[in-house]
Amino acid sequence: MTVAAGLFGAALSLIYLWMAAGPPDRLRSAAKTGSVLALALAAALGGAPGVAVAGLGAAAMGDLALSRPGERAFGIGVFWFSLAQILFVAGFGVDVSVALGVDTGRPWPLLILLALGGIVALGLGSGGILTRGLVGLYAPLLLGMGWMALASGVVWWMLGAALFILSDALIALSLFDRVPARVKRGLAYAVWATYWPAVACLTAGFLQV
Repeated sequence: MTVAAGLFGAALSLIYLWMAAGPPDRLRSAAKTGSVLALALAAALGGAPGVAVAGLGAAAMGDLALSRPGERAFGIGVFWFSLAQILFVAGFGVDVSVALGVDTGRPWPLLILLALGGIVALGLGSGGILTRGLVGLYAPLLLGMGWMALASGVVWWMLGAALFILSDALIALSLFDRVPARVKRGLAYAVWATYWPAVACLTAGFLQV
């Protein structure tokens, strides 16, 4: 059943990928939300920690909100994804003191995290006061999730976190006014092509440990 749920989610994700650059509608929202809810179900059936299942559920709610138009829906989506990052970190189970003492031997992981975090903050924070406030909370949580995944040493989590941050950076790029419409359309596909695999990798990590 765990594998079946995951495959169902993958099928829905491919359906959404086909509609990623299209206008908002119910089928599009259902495919987007359902593809991540299926991963949450797979995690639950596979015995993943409850906090991890809750994080995947929060991500699905964020997807539902972001599939709808308007700044209010966008702000709600950012809220749900902020909660998801907190729950993911809790699911990693990495001691904070251990994470703070992580020495990768090279500065590039931190530099990449900071660069992508800056893009996310600038792009996602271009809305109203409420949205900017939520993004001000979300960006550090996203980077913290990435660092904790790195500290965990679990390959699935590290890969998932990297793809998650890249996906959000691509979303942020698509929100800049000077980006041509044709490029924004391409970015819509790239966002989903990195985001759903990111959540799938995180799910695989939760099932592995």
